[in-house]
Amino acid sequence: MKKFIVIVYLVAVSGLAQEKFPLPNAYSLEENKEVVLKDKLNKVTLIDLWATWCQPCIKESPYVEEIATKFSDQLDVFYISLDQDKEKWKTYLKKKKSKNNHFIVPMDSEIITYISEVFEENGKEVVGWSIPRFILINKEGTTLIKFGPPSSSGLLEEMIVGYLQ
Repeated sequence: MKKFIVIVYLVAVSGLAQEKFPLPNAYSLEENKEVVLKDKLNKVTLIDLWATWCQPCIKESPYVEEIATKFSDQLDVFYISLDQDKEKWKTYLKKKKSKNNHFIVPMDSEIITYISEVFEENGKEVVGWSIPRFILINKEGTTLIKFGPPSSSGLLEEMIVGYLQ
């Protein structure tokens, strides 16, 4: 049944794929400077959009790290924070002893536009976005999965495996 759900999900989101994921410049914790994310694409990459103030993001973190470790030969993971306070973000990651592939982008980044959705509320159009958000891209930067399920569900890992084979 789980495999059927993954197949249905892949078919449903396949029409959303084939667009380029915006890879802006971002501040790298590891390199302590601004970097060009496009230049870091070497293989299929999972983008984990998160923030220190987002409790669901924090809860998903161990599952994402497990996926990153399990598929490290075939998959990169970019942890992209949408925090507004860079120092708070740095402090949080230092406490966690996290360092690999952690980036922060400003709130006016094109990533925000990319993940924004239009809702109707009280007869008016409202634009909003939510995190955590998991996006899978290939090494050319083309979106494979735009709306990945929670990493804790196990479905995200199954979907990733489908693209790595």
